[in-house]
Amino acid sequence: MAQKMYVDVNEIMKDWGCSRAKGYQIIAELNAQLLKMNPHSIIIQGKCNRKWYFENCYGALDDEGEDGGLDEDS
Repeated sequence: MAQKMYVDVNEIMKDWGCSRAKGYQIIAELNAQLLKMNPHSIIIQGKCNRKWYFENCYGALDDEGEDGGLDEDS
């Protein structure tokens, strides 16, 4: 199954082992950073662009030079 374009709070809670409130705080901070860099970005409250999330939380590429399963089409 193809990955969705956005991560939600449940995925962040699972990845980081944090509370729902902290998950929403992480989403808000990432969305604010994205809007600051690109004011024309589409933001959905309570969700974060998956590519932006991976770039900022895990780094753009893993040790093997792969993009963590992200496709250019997603």
